[in-house]
Amino acid sequence: MNIKVDFTTDSSIDTELLTSIRTLCSTYEGTIPLDRRVGLDSSVISESIDISKEIITADIFDKVEKYIPEVEVIEVSFKEGEDISMLDVLIKLGRREDV
Repeated sequence: MNIKVDFTTDSSIDTELLTSIRTLCSTYEGTIPLDRRVGLDSSVISESIDISKEIITADIFDKVEKYIPEVEVIEVSFKEGEDISMLDVLIKLGRREDV
């Protein structure tokens, strides 16, 4: 399963932060040598779509909070297309006020 990430956000989140989030959400755990926890859980590859959505949603909330604390994930939604091997993820983001 391939994951395509897109965002909705206000103008307070700069391009550098969006690039960091896109990288975080398009990387699988275990593939970054200095921190093997960076990225999404790769078990989603072999799970059903419904379970994959749950794992991805939880992972996005947890990993963005841990690695990019300036940004708050408000909502994660999915769009299923004709290609069943592609899962489109839409992440609604906001700037965290308390950082």
